[in-house]
Amino acid sequence: MNKYSLYNFTQETINEIKQNGREWSLNKPYYDEFLVELPKLVQKFDLSEIITKVDYRLSR
Repeated sequence: MNKYSLYNFTQETINEIKQNGREWSLNKPYYDEFLVELPKLVQKFDLSEIITKVDYRLSR
């Protein structure tokens, strides 16, 4: 079963994800595809805030 969460990414959060993406993904149950696509979204829209839905698995 998939769950959906709404995240509001500030530029600070986006920068943190870019710098610590691998470590960040190990600590939270997000799909790898999310971390792959986020920099593309940042480049495409060049916004200070991005609102996106993240599809993630339960950690159990």
